[in-house]
Amino acid sequence: MNKESLTAKLLDLVEGRETPETWQNWWDEHETELEALLSRGEFLKLKPCRHGFQWVPVFGSQKGAIAILEKSGTAFEASNLYQERYLAELDAFCKEHIYQATVDAMAAEGRPFKGVIFFGLMLTEKGPRVL
Repeated sequence: MNKESLTAKLLDLVEGRETPETWQNWWDEHETELEALLSRGEFLKLKPCRHGFQWVPVFGSQKGAIAILEKSGTAFEASNLYQERYLAELDAFCKEHIYQATVDAMAAEGRPFKGVIFFGLMLTEKGPRVL
């Protein structure tokens, strides 16, 4: 692994040409080399997090890749694909496991939902949590 091949891979990530699976597999294969090649801060920003959502690790790594490429002066056009996929995944999760689950529980208690509910959500490393 050298700087040129790393830059090419980071460009693929930043410009939206990676999938969560290909990124994680590449990372697992090259983690030791990357730790030696990058500063500790760059390595940690690039390292995919372990998460229950499919798109969070690649979205987080994309942010780290952007920082590394900007620092090196490499030109790129960042894709918003990972953010869009993450938001769609988050939306589907919240609809099923938070919003609908709450309405179903209210109905089961004999208090069917009518009106407006405000869900205060906090995004954590383990996913969204209701405040």
